[in-house]
Amino acid sequence: MLTVNKKIPCMRRSSEEYILLTICACTTFAIAPFAAIRLLNQEWRLAGIDSFLIIATISFGLFVWQKRTVRLASILLAISCMVGLVAVVHIKGPSLLYWAYPVMATTFFLLRPREAVIVGLLTMTTLVPVLLPHIPKMELATILVTMLLSMFSAYIFANRTRKQHQRLMLLATKDPLTGAGNRRAFDVKINEILLARQRNRQTLSLLVVDLDFLKAINDTFGHATGDRILCQVTNIIVKMIRVTDGLYRIGGDEFVVIAMDANLAAGIKLAEKLRQLVDESALLAERSVTISVGVVEINEGETGMECLKLADKALYEAKKVGRNTVCTAQRDSDQTAPPPNSNEEIVTNHYSRNAEECEASEPCSI
Repeated sequence: MLTVNKKIPCMRRSSEEYILLTICACTTFAIAPFAAIRLLNQEWRLAGIDSFLIIATISFGLFVWQKRTVRLASILLAISCMVGLVAVVHIKGPSLLYWAYPVMATTFFLLRPREAVIVGLLTMTTLVPVLLPHIPKMELATILVTMLLSMFSAYIFANRTRKQHQRLMLLATKDPLTGAGNRRAFDVKINEILLARQRNRQTLSLLVVDLDFLKAINDTFGHATGDRILCQVTNIIVKMIRVTDGLYRIGGDEFVVIAMDANLAAGIKLAEKLRQLVDESALLAERSVTISVGVVEINEGETGMECLKLADKALYEAKKVGRNTVCTAQRDSDQTAPPPNSNEEIVTNHYSRNAEECEASEPCSI
């Protein structure tokens, strides 16, 4: 029997989080000595700008550390650095222009490549009126050209890196045959959802879908036919679920559907529709192709892996009673304090209804 562990595993931090946290730390340590020197020299305006940047970078770093929201913090940090650069150049003059190169390069780590180019061009446009009275035109032209070349090189590097990252993420999280998410993507997504669920109390169901007798189909008709049927079943599921739901292939012929905002009754209804659609699709002329489904609603404090095990038990029951079946895993709600290892039971629901009957039942009885 399955025991419930109240502890939900913490997610590992993404590379984007580490990059932003590193930039915040480096910016703070780079500016802090200059802020101290300017305070000692009573350069109050420059010291105030430096202090503002230090406070801003620390605040953004703490925000990302606690909320794990990278996008907003990245935009605000990039804008703060650019505004600080323009302000110090306006106050001190061209002697502080050297800060423009690391600041403009850093924006390509914080923003999307096109956004970083736009911000860089706006910054250069803002700096020209300040530099023009103090620098010969040829020298100013040289500075602007070198900035543009640096920005162009950073854009090429950032754009290629971004595309390579997207390709690697696709390989790491997508099943190459069906295009559904893989087991790695499922583990990450279910942990994200459960962490968010602690705040929004959103209902959530898992459907474990297994293709019946896939090995027999492969042995009789060949693996190419089996692969084609897997892709066709994937397409049927994708068309039925909502954009907020998720589909993942976690085994050779086993899929998991994460049904958002779906209680147990809604999960059963979705599973029965999927079962009936596959059964009626005539995917193979020589024999029928069917699926078995196990359904479970995730309760408060449970982890995704615990519910996946429970849904697997329901799927096993569906196969044991004859396949082409929807079975549910339902806990014993009559006991207010259930003893260990006795807090759930497998409830079998062998459906033979048509689509109209399934649609008319509110909610699906189990």
